[in-house]
Amino acid sequence: MNKQLWMCGVVSLVGILLNAQDVSPAPSENLKDVVGKRSQQFVELLRRAEACDEYAQYNVANAYSTGTGVAKDSAEAVRWWLQSAQNGIAEAQNRMGYLYEYGLGVPQDFREAARYFNSAAEQKLAVAEHNLGHMYQYGQGVPRDYARAADLYGQAAARGLAPAQNELGVAYARGAGVPQNAASPFRLFVSLQNRERPRRNRISE
Repeated sequence: MNKQLWMCGVVSLVGILLNAQDVSPAPSENLKDVVGKRSQQFVELLRRAEACDEYAQYNVANAYSTGTGVAKDSAEAVRWWLQSAQNGIAEAQNRMGYLYEYGLGVPQDFREAARYFNSAAEQKLAVAEHNLGHMYQYGQGVPRDYARAADLYGQAAARGLAPAQNELGVAYARGAGVPQNAASPFRLFVSLQNRERPRRNRISE
């Protein structure tokens, strides 16, 4: 009897070992391959950025910010956004404005924020027009000017930016910088509701 039990135990152990050989490779191996490919892409992107490709500089900053293909590094993200902004990329200028407005990775400085937003707004970037309008509305880094704020909101709204449409509607409803008009905000709010949500722009980008 004991011999039979011993034989059954041996057979079971052999079966377990054979099954173990059929197990697929651990997911971590696949993950390493994926990370490796991303890192190679980042290295190429960094090479282009160091060769003064301003768009690559912006994308390198985004990679450092999100940890895509490289370890997260906020200081490096700011450094590359700054270089890209200085090289005239509107999205990077808007990002630097956002960082200065909220003191993220740089000292809070409303004047610098407004300066960067203005540079990006001059290139017709809707989110920057909206952000600069916000600065004028609240007198942050620039003299408070409701008319200028409404004008900037109007420019961004005309490009389809939903938050700017909302701000412009509120301005018309209150008569802040524009003649008070109940019909205008109604039209803007209807336009806002009819917009496709996936197309909404992020203010910080």
